[in-house]
Amino acid sequence: MRFVYENREDLDKEYLHDGVFEGYQYHYGKRQIEMSCIDGFFTKRIHLVFNNVIFSEMQSCEFWGPCARIYEIWHEEESYQMKHLQDVLESDKKHDINQLTEGIDFIQIKIQIISGDILFIICESMDWTEEEVTF
Repeated sequence: MRFVYENREDLDKEYLHDGVFEGYQYHYGKRQIEMSCIDGFFTKRIHLVFNNVIFSEMQSCEFWGPCARIYEIWHEEESYQMKHLQDVLESDKKHDINQLTEGIDFIQIKIQIISGDILFIICESMDWTEEEVTF
C-alpha cells in the first residue's frame, strides 16, 4: 500500500506494535529511506520505503534500555520540523529544494521504538509491503 498526504490518516490504522526493527538505509541520490521489521508474531517481514525524503531524524537515547522492538507508527499533522522547513523555504527562495518540493503535500511519519527512541521522516509517500517469513 502507498501512503500519501491524502490517505495519511490510514497509516494510524496499521499495526506494527512489537515488530522487531531490523534497521534502515538511506539512499542519498534517490532521496529514499528503506527499512524493514519482522512483525510481533514473527509471521511476516514488513518493508517500508519512504520516497522523496526531505527530512529525517533519529533520536537515540534508549530511555528504557536497548530494545529493537517497535512501539507504534503514526502520522503527525503539525510538527516543529515541518514548520521550520517551511519557514526556511519561504525566507530563502535560492534553496534547490524549492524545485523538488513545489506543489507537494508531504506526510510526516513517526516510528517509536520501545526503548523510547524515535525515527521521524518527512516524505512525499511511503510504500508498505509485506512478505511471509519462514524460519
